[in-house]
Amino acid sequence: MKKNYYICVGLRNLVTKGELGGMMPSLPLDQEIHLDNIEFIMGEENINVEDEIQDLKDKMEDWDSLTIRYWNEDAPFILEEWIDEFNIPPYQREEIWTTQGLVQTYLYFINAEDENWHWLTDAQVDYYDDDGNPVPVYPEDLEDED
Repeated sequence: MKKNYYICVGLRNLVTKGELGGMMPSLPLDQEIHLDNIEFIMGEENINVEDEIQDLKDKMEDWDSLTIRYWNEDAPFILEEWIDEFNIPPYQREEIWTTQGLVQTYLYFINAEDENWHWLTDAQVDYYDDDGNPVPVYPEDLEDED
């Protein structure tokens, strides 16, 4: 029976594994996905992601697929209120593999440091607007202070 394996990696101490139901998925995946046989692997230190991915690749048989989702590692360092406001992607990329190799890749970005939102990883709150939302200190504002 055909299986569509799934693994989400990119956070240093958390890996999510499972199986996507139905036909081979297409990228990009929906934000909300349904997984069967979910397994969370948590560690106090870095998890060897390559070993976890290889374990799933080794399980694959003809017609199986493996979808790998890589978290945006910088997003946890940005205030949640700014994630939507600045359209920061939760993932860096997604890949679909079969026993034949890599089939499809969807890139959200290549290098976070080149993105126009990366400065938010260490931005400070300047003030709170009338709705109570934090407003960041923009890099241009910091330059004016010099």
